[in-house]
Amino acid sequence: MATLEEVKAAKDAQLVYLCDFSIRQGFISKALGTAHTYPSDMEAQANLQSSIKRLENEPSKEVVIFKTMEAGFLPHTLEQLRQVLNDGFDHGENMIIRRELLRTQVEQAKNVQEVVSIVW
Repeated sequence: MATLEEVKAAKDAQLVYLCDFSIRQGFISKALGTAHTYPSDMEAQANLQSSIKRLENEPSKEVVIFKTMEAGFLPHTLEQLRQVLNDGFDHGENMIIRRELLRTQVEQAKNVQEVVSIVW
């Protein structure tokens, strides 16, 4: 039978994994006026930042096409892309806060049953 410390370590690893997984699954933004899901893997983050820089550096260019997960590529203005960036940041931050709150519960758990009852 696993010790309390072993169960806590396993739960902590699970929370870290699920947080990372949740962040990479994408996020919802209403930057275009309706909800769209945006990818949030490293490539998508780099593309988003590059698209913002392009519009900032080329004032004559008003829109770029950017990928949503369910509707494909759609036109976005600079302000819309900035909103997508902010929404993505908020999503990641919320997942990290959730993870840390749950990790605190794990640390404070006094028995295996308490640890097992903590769910993502």
